[in-house]
Amino acid sequence: MNVAAFENKRWRAGDQAPVFRHTAARTLLSEGQTVLDVGCGDGLFLRLLKEKGIAGVGIDASDEAVRKCREKGLEASVVDLSSDPLPFGDSSFDAVTFGRALRRSNGGEMHRLGGPEPRAFYEPITNFIGYPWYDALPAFVRTGERFTFDGGIPADEAEAVTLRPDAITIELTDQHDRRLDLETDFAILEDADSWGDPDCARIALTRTTALGPDDLTDLIIDAVFSPSDDSDADSYDTQETRFRQEAGQR
Repeated sequence: MNVAAFENKRWRAGDQAPVFRHTAARTLLSEGQTVLDVGCGDGLFLRLLKEKGIAGVGIDASDEAVRKCREKGLEASVVDLSSDPLPFGDSSFDAVTFGRALRRSNGGEMHRLGGPEPRAFYEPITNFIGYPWYDALPAFVRTGERFTFDGGIPADEAEAVTLRPDAITIELTDQHDRRLDLETDFAILEDADSWGDPDCARIALTRTTALGPDDLTDLIIDAVFSPSDDSDADSYDTQETRFRQEAGQR
């Protein structure tokens, strides 16, 4: 089953409901901006943008999803980025959003790194490589992490599935070898067993974190959830619901 067929099956099964990542992403955008939402789905995020006075345009590989958007009075087009060029010129939008690709960082505001040069982080979209606006963006990759334990790491946490350090620093490096240290209160360790199964994911969470159970569940889903697209697999929503229940037990 290809991506479009899988997504059509998903959107025929029902609409999505707002969760943490949607409302958090909207806080990065301002009234009066124009936004391209890549992978817009049934238009939930486009509707949230519209409510804030932001002009959103969506693209999705699923014609079923785009149909739902248009029925709601939202602007959307069918575009498969694996084969179709973007039907927009350079500088057509103030911002581009990628749905699940948004990630949380430090600074008191979701998905934004505070300090003298605030930054928002997005997952790389390889289909955009070659567009000048995209190639000009700093492309950071995770090159390591540091954990600070006041008084040293407890012996029972050295190999534990969940670490509770006093501070977490994610080390990032961009294509120009520029280093960026990101202070955070949540991280999933880079380990072969950390991806695909919430029970195996090695998680680091600071002792003083303000993150609640629902926030942690959303973060684990964003980082680890990988639905099956086999023809006999359950729908996307059913797989996500089952995974959410398992992640919530962490």
